[in-house]
Amino acid sequence: MGCEGKNRIILIYSTHFKLNKVQISYFSDNESYWLYFGRDYLKFKEYEFYFKDKFELIEISEKLDRISDRIRDDFNHYIDDVNRNNNDIFEWWFTPLSSRNIYLSEVFQNVCYLELVKEVCSNYPGKKIVIVVESYSTGVLIEKWADDENISVISISRPYRGKFYFLWQAFAEIGKSILKAFINFTFAKISKISFKSNSKKNKNISSFLDGKTALIDLFVYESNFAEDGSFNDRYFPGLESYLKKNGYNVIYHPTLTETKLNKLNLYKKIRANDRFFIIKEDYLTIFDYLMSLNMAVKAVTFNEKLPYFRDIDISFADSCDNKWVCFDGIFKSILVYYLFLRLGDVSRGKIERIICWHENQLQDKALCLAVNNVSQVIKIIGVQHFIHFSNYLGLYPLDSEYESGLLPDIILTTGVRESIKVRKYLTHVPVKTSLALRYSYLFRIHNQNMPIPGSILLLLPGDKNDAFEILINVCDILDGLNGVLNVYLKSHPDHGKKIILAFLDILNAKGMSGKFEFKEEKNEVLLKSAAVVISTASSSIVEAAVLGIPTILLAKYSALNLNPFEYSDLSFVSICYDSDEFRKSLNKYLRLSTKEREKLLIFGEDMKKKFFNPEDAEEMSYFII
Repeated sequence: MGCEGKNRIILIYSTHFKLNKVQISYFSDNESYWLYFGRDYLKFKEYEFYFKDKFELIEISEKLDRISDRIRDDFNHYIDDVNRNNNDIFEWWFTPLSSRNIYLSEVFQNVCYLELVKEVCSNYPGKKIVIVVESYSTGVLIEKWADDENISVISISRPYRGKFYFLWQAFAEIGKSILKAFINFTFAKISKISFKSNSKKNKNISSFLDGKTALIDLFVYESNFAEDGSFNDRYFPGLESYLKKNGYNVIYHPTLTETKLNKLNLYKKIRANDRFFIIKEDYLTIFDYLMSLNMAVKAVTFNEKLPYFRDIDISFADSCDNKWVCFDGIFKSILVYYLFLRLGDVSRGKIERIICWHENQLQDKALCLAVNNVSQVIKIIGVQHFIHFSNYLGLYPLDSEYESGLLPDIILTTGVRESIKVRKYLTHVPVKTSLALRYSYLFRIHNQNMPIPGSILLLLPGDKNDAFEILINVCDILDGLNGVLNVYLKSHPDHGKKIILAFLDILNAKGMSGKFEFKEEKNEVLLKSAAVVISTASSSIVEAAVLGIPTILLAKYSALNLNPFEYSDLSFVSICYDSDEFRKSLNKYLRLSTKEREKLLIFGEDMKKKFFNPEDAEEMSYFII
C-alpha cells in the first residue's frame, strides 16, 4: 500500500522545529493534510493554531482505537513468542519491549501510527500529507516504510542520533541513576542512625518474623503518612487486620514514589512507624548495585534480531526507541530482584506468602522471579484490584511470563469482568475474584449522590501529559458554557498539585483561562456532591459511574486511549473525541432532571455488579488460602 507520486509525505520532527522560522508556504498548497503523532497536547495545539487555514487536520483518535483493536491481539501473541525465544536471557525480561508497557516502549504505539499512515495515504491518493512527530523513533519508522514503498519523504529538522548522542545519553542516565541511588542510600543510613539514637531501639526484621509472616508489597506515597506519622494503606485497607486475625505477622515492602517531601523525612517516618517496612538499602550490597547497573545496561542495549510483525522490522523500531530514558526504572527493578534474593537469606523461611500490588510491571516480574528462584514454598498472591485497559498491554499477563517464573501463583481481580480480561492471554495461573478493598466504600454509600448544581469534578490521571490534555480541553470550553459552574480538580499523587499549578500558569500566559478549586479529599467524599465527572486514562471514572454520576471520558487526540468502559452499556457515559462532543455532553449532563438522575442510580447499580464484587468476608479468603 502506498501513495502515488512524489513529495507525498513531509515529516516534521517537532523537538527541533521552530514554527516561526519556517515558511509554511514551502510545502503548502490547497490539497495538503496534516496530522500529529505524539503525547504533548500543548505542542499539538500550537501546531493547530499555526497550521489553521493552511492544512486540513485529519482527526485520528477513533482511527487509532480501531487500528489498535485490529492488531492488539496479534502483537501480544507476537511478544509471547519472542519471550519464549529469549526466555533464558535474564536482561531480556527487563527490556521495555518485553514489558509491553506503553509508557516505556513506543513500539506498539508506533506500529499503530504506521498503520494509520498507510490508511491515510490510501484514503488521500495524490495528496500531500504533513506529519508532525515528537519522537525520533516514530519518524524514522515512517521514513523506512516510505523508502521501502518508493515514496518520497521530505524530513524537516530531523535530530542527530549518532553514536556520540547515545553515548552521551548513556553516561547521563547512568550517572543520574547512580546519584539517585547514592542519595537514597545516604538518607536510609542517616534515618537508621537517627532512629536508633531517638528510640534507643534496634528495629530489625528478625523481631517481626515470630511465626508465619505475610509480606505486603505496595506503592507508598508521602500522603500515606499523616502528620502524626501514622500510616494509611490506600491499596489494601483492612487487609493487615484481617491477616493478623488469621494468625499472620505482617511486614511491608514499599515502593517509594518520587516525592516532593524531603526524602530523608520520608525515610524517618517509615522507620518510626510501628509497622516494619523493608528498606532495600539495609540489605543490598555493593555487588547488588553493580550487577543491577550491568544488567540494566544490557537490557537497554539489547539488540537481538527479532521477527517481523505485519511486515514491520520490530528490531529496527525497537533500536530507534529512546530506551535510555527508561534506564532508571529498569535499574530499580533489577535491584528489587537482588533485594528479594537477600530477603530469602535473612527471613529463614518465615515468610509464608507475599501479597503484591501486581501491575505486571518490571519490578513485579523481578519480585516474582527472585522469590521463585529462592523458594518454591512462598506463595505469591498478585492483586490486580484495578480496572484493565485493553491498550495498556503490559497489564495483561502472558503464558510465556508464567513459564519463566515471572508471575504470581494466583491473581486476584475486582470482579468477573476483570478476571475474563486477565485470562485473555493467560491459561496457567488461577485468576479469582475477591473483595476489592480499595473500592469497598462503593458498597457503603448506596444512592448517596447529592450533586451540587453546576459542580464539575476533574479526576486527573497519573500520566502528566494525559492530565495536561484534560486541562487544556476543559479550559477551551469553559467560557462557552452558561450558568454558574464550580470546577473542582483532584490531582493524582504521582505528580501532585505543584506540577499542575505550574502548568495552569503556562495556560494562563497563553490566554487559556480556567478557574479550578483543588480538592484533596478521598473520592468517597468528593463523588457525593459531583454533578459531572471528567477524566481520561483513569479507573477513578468507573467509581463515579457506578455511583450513578454522569461521566465524560475525554479521548486523546494522538495517543492510544485507555477506556475502562469498553464493551459496556454507555447510557450515561460519554466518550468524547472532539470539543463539540465534549461541550454537548457536558451541557446535557449539567441539565439532567431529578427523574433522569434517579435512572442514573439504577444504571450505576448495574455497572457496579459488572466491575466489582460485593463486600463479603468470604471474598477475602484468597489472601490466606
